[in-house]
This record gives sequence, structure tokens and C-alpha cells, in this order.
Amino acid sequence: MKDKLPKGWKETTLNDVCDTITDGTHHTPKYEDEGVIFLSSKNVTKGQIDWSDVKYVSNDLHKQLQKRVSPKINDILLAKNGTTGVAAIVDKDLIFDIYVSLALLRPKNEILPKYLLNFINSPNAKEQFNSRLKGVGVPNLHLREIREVSLNLPSLDEQKQIVSVLDKIFEKLDQAIALLEENIQKLKQLNESVLDNIYGSLESEKVKLVSISEFEPKKAEVKNLSEMDCSFVPMAVLNERKINFYPQEVRKISEVYKGYTYFKDNDVLLAKVTPCFENGKSGVAENLVNGIGFGSSEYYVFRPSEKVLSKFIYYFISRQSFLIEGAKNMSGAVGLKRVTKVFIENTHIPLPSISEQQFIVAYLDQTTEKSQKLTQYYQNKLEALKRLKNSVLDSAFKGELRRAKVIPITQPVIDPYFARTKSFNAKKKADKQAMVIALAIEAHEKVGKSLYRTKGEKTVEVIEKHIDLDFGREAKKMAAGPAAFEHLVKIVEPLAKEKRWFSVQEVKGENYDSHKYIKAENFNAFMMRCVLDLKPYLQEIRRVIDLFANMKTTHEAEVVATTYSGWNNLIIRKIQINDEAIVTEARENWHDSKLKIERQEFFNAIEWLKKNNLVPKGNGKEVN
Repeated sequence: MKDKLPKGWKETTLNDVCDTITDGTHHTPKYEDEGVIFLSSKNVTKGQIDWSDVKYVSNDLHKQLQKRVSPKINDILLAKNGTTGVAAIVDKDLIFDIYVSLALLRPKNEILPKYLLNFINSPNAKEQFNSRLKGVGVPNLHLREIREVSLNLPSLDEQKQIVSVLDKIFEKLDQAIALLEENIQKLKQLNESVLDNIYGSLESEKVKLVSISEFEPKKAEVKNLSEMDCSFVPMAVLNERKINFYPQEVRKISEVYKGYTYFKDNDVLLAKVTPCFENGKSGVAENLVNGIGFGSSEYYVFRPSEKVLSKFIYYFISRQSFLIEGAKNMSGAVGLKRVTKVFIENTHIPLPSISEQQFIVAYLDQTTEKSQKLTQYYQNKLEALKRLKNSVLDSAFKGELRRAKVIPITQPVIDPYFARTKSFNAKKKADKQAMVIALAIEAHEKVGKSLYRTKGEKTVEVIEKHIDLDFGREAKKMAAGPAAFEHLVKIVEPLAKEKRWFSVQEVKGENYDSHKYIKAENFNAFMMRCVLDLKPYLQEIRRVIDLFANMKTTHEAEVVATTYSGWNNLIIRKIQINDEAIVTEARENWHDSKLKIERQEFFNAIEWLKKNNLVPKGNGKEVN
């Protein structure tokens, strides 16, 4: 530590400022279901002691272990193998024992325990620890090397000032870091649930995965191409939970033919060995040299038939439930366990049509890309905060942080993905309305029609009240029937255009212009979301949409929707209801333009609603 020290500071070593530097028992104890707490380095991984997941030893063994070391409050525990260099302060006055993976440092009176703790967790201490790591495989710190670590030490009064400043700064930093880590974890959980929900909700026939793909294709098909170049893909190249991978090595087929796994473009790769399998190492081969690849012998390969898409297989084997089940079906020695072929051969996958697979894959591509970008954004913020924390610690132990100073720390905002703010809820409501419109676009296309704005609005009005949903709209009594055109035109349609779900095309007419809905590039992916998000009501929503799609004219839809909402109004007002009252509300009490429509059409609409199980229940808001 060659930096010039402030006046009153001295350079010293951990050995000089500690009464004791030792470690726990070097023998693996016999664990008990209860007894005295026993800690190891796994309990000190994030700068604090995890008391929630501890082991226990008997009281008799404890009496022997405490002869070597008996931890007490304000001691420092330092992980000296595994997650090396991470320290935590003993913050509870408990009786416990420690394993050899933990060093115990007991500070002298000349150094504050929290000053010592902050130093050990500083970049300077980490650098010294790393330079002293010993051993092959799992490196560890020896007590002698720990004792030799140097540090700068001010007076006790100045230590108190530094600790006070660090406490204030770290309170904000740690809150921000915790929030970012929480958001990253929530994103991971969300991704896992999306995959499991999609494949779990498919009602298609389930078939064996190996019946719709060639499992472990034979390399004999490239045997005569020995001098041809191919891509080489070691395990390190295959990504965790990312569909793409990018081979950098090119080799002759003759060099890799023996001892390596063969695959070609469009094949699906899955790591079969622990921990790569559990971590989700898999992908789809693309842009291989000459379309051919060889790689680790620890890959399983699936070559899709014409019945299934590569990406559909990839997302299926990326599900958390598949990984958990596969981990239960491993064989081999500890550390070299592999998922068995029997498990793969007995795995069943739902098999929808190719067009439905395309919907699903398009949706998952879109959500995965958004999730990865958002995760990377959070990771970048997290790394920046950790660098700031290290910078503060570095300054503190050079004597450059002697008084509290303001460090701007921007608290990360919980992303709208999770935050239930007003604007987010409004957007989600608009999402739902856009979903109903998308389903209606699809239904109209199936019967050779296009969906126009006015008919779409009538469909939305009836579905919103019939299913008892809330799209955030407030329908008014208009010439064209119940409608919330301002909400539709200013919120829903712009959102659909921005997300490229669908757009509106103006169609010029002799007497008036109309507005037709046109599918956009993300329509298919959005349809997959519709199916998932509206799942509890999807069957009934589609039934109602089909009824409107089969109507011959928009005029018919206007009369039906107006009658429905007029009837619903009376129920909300708790007025005695009969057919005459319904027609009066839907015609005479609606809009002057409705007087041009024969009353019998409204009476017919009442019978149509009854016949099609669309009798209103008084849901939603009254249309005024």
C-alpha cells in the first residue's frame, strides 16, 4: 500500500490489529437434526451471515470444537475458500461453531470491528487476497497469507467518522443494489413461468419428443467429407438460456470426427452433463461453416422433422420444469452426472400445427428479446453501482473519505413490468381491449371479411360488460351506438400501432369514410399473448366475437350493441324491466339517429340476445 498516507495514519497488517486470526475445525463433523449451530463459507456469501440455512452439531462435539475457536459477537468471519475474500460480522450473540472454510478475525481495541469489516470487503483487500490464493481446483486462503495483508489505519475517532460516512452511503447503495437484484430475479421467474404456462396450456396431442425429431443423428452421413471445414463448438460457446451461439473455431471434419458430437444447421443442442444441463445450456445451430458442426461429447442433438420447428423444441427444453425433471433423472458419478437417454426418450411434447407453433415461437422470440434487453439494462446498472461502492471503499482506506460527502445515487425505478402504477394499469387495460380487437380481426378474416372500427367498438362494448372486464373506457350514447371512440383513437389504436400489432387504414367512401384494421408485423406474436392473457375467458370471448363476425352488416351490430347496453343500463338503475322499457332506452332515450330505425329491429335484437345467452347482468358502467 504505497499511497501517501494522511497525517495520523499508519500502515499495518491484519495480524497486528487482531488478537486472533484462526479458522474452524479441519474435520468434517457429524451433523445432527438439532443442537449447536455450525457455519461454513456457504453461510457467508453476500457480506452478511445467513442464519436461515445452517447445519447443527451435537453439544459433545461443540465442547471439543470450542477449544480451537469460540466465536463471539463483533468477530469477523472471512470465507477463505469457495467464495473467497467475502467477510461478515457476527451480529448475533449466539453460540456456534465454524468449519475450516471460514477464518475468524477478532479485532483488537485499536480498530473498530466495522472498520475492519469494510476494509476486508474493499477492492484493496480483495486484490491482496487474490494474489495469495493457493491450490488447484478450489483455491483457498491460508491463515499465514491472511495475517500478512496490509491496511491503512487512522485513529479511533477518524475510524468512527469513516464508518459513519460509509453507513450513510451504503444504506442508499445497498437499497438500490437490492432492488436491481430483485428485478433481475423477477424477470428470470417471469420468463420461466411464461414458458411453463404456454406449453402447459396447449391442448394438442402429446407425442414423444424423439418421435418428431431425429435424436443423436449419425455422423456417418459426413464420413466422406473428411477434408471439409466445419464449425467447432466447445461447451463454453453454448449459452445459458439463449437460443443463439456463435462458433469461432473452424476445423477439418477429419480432426473432430472421432470423440465429438455431430450436428448441422437447424439442429437443437442440449448440454446433458451437470451443471450445464441445470443451468440451461442449449441452442439452435445456425450459420455453421458448410452447414456442419462438431462439438462437445456432452451434447444431445435433436434434428426436427417436418412436423416441428427447431425453436419450438428449443423453448420446450428451456422450460424450468423440464430442467428440474431432467435433473432428477441423471446417472453417473458426483460431478459428472448426465441426463439419461431414457429420460429424453420418454419425454412427451405437445404438438400443435406448424402455424400455431409459428405463433408461439414468434411470441417467445419477442418476449425473450425484451427480457434479455431489460436484464442487460439492470445488469449494467448493477455493475455501475457495485463499481461506485468499490470506489467509495477504495477512497475510504486511502484517507480520502474523512468527512461525509454527497454522492448522487439514482434509485432504480421498478420497471413497469412489475410496478402497478396508474399509467401501467391504464396501459394494461388498453392491452386487453387491443387483444379483443385482434381476436376479432382474426375471426373476421376466417369468414372472408375485414374488421372496421365501428363494428369493432360494438364488439368490445358487449364483451367488456358480458365478461365483466375493465378496458378503462367510458362508453357514451352516440349515433353509432355505445362507443368510447376517444379512448379507442387516442390510447388503444396508437398503442397497437406503436407495438406493431395492428394499424388503422382509412377507407374513402361516397358518403363517409370508414376505418379498417390491418395486421402489422407483430400480430402473430400478439395473438399468442391474447391466448395466454385471456385464457380464463377465451372460449366465451371467441364465441361472442364469432357471433358478431357472422353478422351481415355493421348496422345489425349497432342495433344489438345498443340494445344490450340499454338493457344493461336499466339493470344498473334497478328499474323494472320489460321489452318495451328496453326498446325505449335503446331507441327513444338514446340518440336522435336511432329514431330512424324501426322499433321492431330492437325487439328482434332482444330475442337475439336471449337466444345467444347474452342477457346483460348489470356489469360495468352505465352508458350516458
